[in-house]
Amino acid sequence: MRTTIRDIAEKTNLSITTVSLVLNNKPNKIAKSTKDKIFKVAEELNYIPNQVARAMVRKSINIIGLILPDIQNTFFADMAKGVEKEARKYNYRTMLCDMDNDEQKIYQYLEMLYQNGVKNVIIGASDEGNVNKTLFSMIKQFNMNAVFIDQFIEDEDVSCVSVNNEEGGYLAARHLIELGHKKIGCIAGNEYAKDSSERLAGFKKGLKESGIELEDAMVVHGNYTLESGSKCAEYLLKKDVTAIFAFNDMMALGTMQAAREKRIDIPGKISLIGFDDILFSKFFPVSLTTISQPILDMSKKAVKILIEGVDKDIFQKETVLFQPKIIIRESTRKL
Repeated sequence: MRTTIRDIAEKTNLSITTVSLVLNNKPNKIAKSTKDKIFKVAEELNYIPNQVARAMVRKSINIIGLILPDIQNTFFADMAKGVEKEARKYNYRTMLCDMDNDEQKIYQYLEMLYQNGVKNVIIGASDEGNVNKTLFSMIKQFNMNAVFIDQFIEDEDVSCVSVNNEEGGYLAARHLIELGHKKIGCIAGNEYAKDSSERLAGFKKGLKESGIELEDAMVVHGNYTLESGSKCAEYLLKKDVTAIFAFNDMMALGTMQAAREKRIDIPGKISLIGFDDILFSKFFPVSLTTISQPILDMSKKAVKILIEGVDKDIFQKETVLFQPKIIIRESTRKL
């Protein structure tokens, strides 16, 4: 049977009006000790609206808002799993907000979380670099505690957990060069996205060390989806490249689809390397060589930074960069 306000009133020996005023956040002059007593009994009796009421009065709630670009991308699905699992260790729940690759939704989600008393958020990488000023303004306006994951932000006073994207791009370049490739194409992310520009910089650095300059015509920009990978690959496959570096595994899978439609063998005709090492990359039509991000460790760290800040009531900017590593499988081979 569901607990009611009347049940709480009877157990606390308080009036129904007093309990209702507290739990519904109505204007009142009720003593803090009385409010605490009501909250305590409400918890004991598993009164369902208790968490929201507590958030309204105390300005805090044991929920982490997790805003991600697209959970169809299994990289972000793995991230959600890692955050949820770690949050439970601290007795926090996770509210998942999927933007479905619509950048405008992030503002709607922030407002929704704020209205529901959620002030602790973890935000996954945003593909559009031009949304950040509005985003940071909203976070400050709502007095939220935010940790950004899978991105490194220098200009704002926020904590970030990311991978060394430049090193990842460098590892990809060195691997392809060691296999003898010189005519290489890149399927990058959005040209405004910081993680994409970092991976591209590292890749160019690795090629330049062997005297190879990456032509602008060999870099095409997708949006980290399978469909964009397929479309970009169609362009590069016409350029007679011998290798392609896709800036995430989903675009690498799209490249495999485009190559199969054109009856181009991977790795016989073209070597292919991805980035992320999502769970299914080893089960692709050709198991994918990729740059691995330790996404579960990154997720754990993001939760830890957030909750430690809540416990101490002090949020200091912290930046953590994890190191990537290359996972060599069947999709790359020597010329």
